[in-house]
Amino acid sequence: MSIRRFDRSATFAALAITTSAHASDITTPEGFMAWQTPVAVTVEAPLAVLGDKYMAFPVEDEGRPELSINVRIINAFFPEQTRYIVDAIETGYADDSVGGGWERFMLKPTEDGQYTLVAHGWKWRCQRGGMADQWVGRFCP
Repeated sequence: MSIRRFDRSATFAALAITTSAHASDITTPEGFMAWQTPVAVTVEAPLAVLGDKYMAFPVEDEGRPELSINVRIINAFFPEQTRYIVDAIETGYADDSVGGGWERFMLKPTEDGQYTLVAHGWKWRCQRGGMADQWVGRFCP
């Protein structure tokens, strides 16, 4: 019996298709901040929007790094309003100011069965001050 190794980065790279849309066409979800806005993309599957960005997780061994990736569909009964929300949430940062990062991607299905990025943003989990243990749409103090 042979075991085939699944090369995720190659799969994600094959699924991501750059479009002619501009980053200015991408909005920021409410409560999130615009930061490191990706190039506007159309992908064949909602999770492909992550590309290989999180494949190297954890970047460092300090702290207690955790990564959660969640996908949900909203307004599924109204095709023109249907959106896919992909959240990548990192926690356990070894930092005295920031405890985690939450990156949100919002995609809409296209008529040809693909998905276009329409919104992107970040939240941070603060470690100190008046915002300690809260997810905020701005940089932590």
